[in-house]
Amino acid sequence: MKKLFLAVPFSGVDQFVSALAEETICRHDSDPMQQFGKMEKTHVWVNRANGMYVHPSEGHSPSDIPDRTFMTHMVGIHNLPHNLTEPEFMYQLKEKFDTTICMVPRDIENNWKFPCVLQAKYKDAPGVNNLGFQKFLREQRGELLYEYEDSMYDQSIVDKITNSYNVLNAFATGTSGVSIIYPEDVLGAEVEHRIDKINDIVGEWGIDTWQGIQKDENNRRIVKHFGTYEAAHNINYLY
Repeated sequence: MKKLFLAVPFSGVDQFVSALAEETICRHDSDPMQQFGKMEKTHVWVNRANGMYVHPSEGHSPSDIPDRTFMTHMVGIHNLPHNLTEPEFMYQLKEKFDTTICMVPRDIENNWKFPCVLQAKYKDAPGVNNLGFQKFLREQRGELLYEYEDSMYDQSIVDKITNSYNVLNAFATGTSGVSIIYPEDVLGAEVEHRIDKINDIVGEWGIDTWQGIQKDENNRRIVKHFGTYEAAHNINYLY
């Protein structure tokens, strides 16, 4: 069982998939093309054989994707190995998974507003160029989205996110055998009103240990898959 999630950055997909993997006894390989920590770029992608992209630090061969893997890939923002274009990369990656889910937003305004806020707020912060610090910001400061002002607008960021959306949407609509999901149907505020919708969508992905989010109506609390439920509306984590 191997599931691939393709997404536009800052949709909240990465955290949701991480929680889903943990609660269904799977491993989550988070956007393996990203460079992070002190890893040299060559260690991240040049050494991967034939475009297979599992993080080498986890003890797996770069050419092998282990069973029970959920992988997320943010489209159109990372350097890719072997001079592959993004569509070529996604197609090769898709062939290694039994299910490919394209998380295509209906609206990408928040996707570009958030990195615009981060850039405006932290462009002069000490250590802002540290990859670990950048990872912390995009994963832990989602509430800054609400501080966006027009003065923070950056056309280069908007162009990058728009390109990500266009490439993913073209791949999703032009490739057979993929599932297209609107992340807004799964992620966001008022998740308590969308439990049935989330259960229906995730139930179609063929995850053998998924039992559905279950709520105890008497005590008004989540009794099954609470982590997935919580991740579905966690505004602090937007990657």
